[in-house]
Amino acid sequence: MTTYSILTATAALRGEPFEAETDEAALDVVRSRKRSGNLPLTSFSLQASDDRTVASWTGSHEVV
Repeated sequence: MTTYSILTATAALRGEPFEAETDEAALDVVRSRKRSGNLPLTSFSLQASDDRTVASWTGSHEVV
């Protein structure tokens, strides 16, 4: 499993890091956090523990 983190544009951690089997599964977690209102309103990215940027957005409204 890979550990993923949501980081703001200023590299601040948003929420707890989480584990997922695949990048797509991690994106499902991001979508779930959007539905519950737990994403930054400004730019943020999804980072994997191997230092990859999986995806980035300019705001939560872009998460689909």
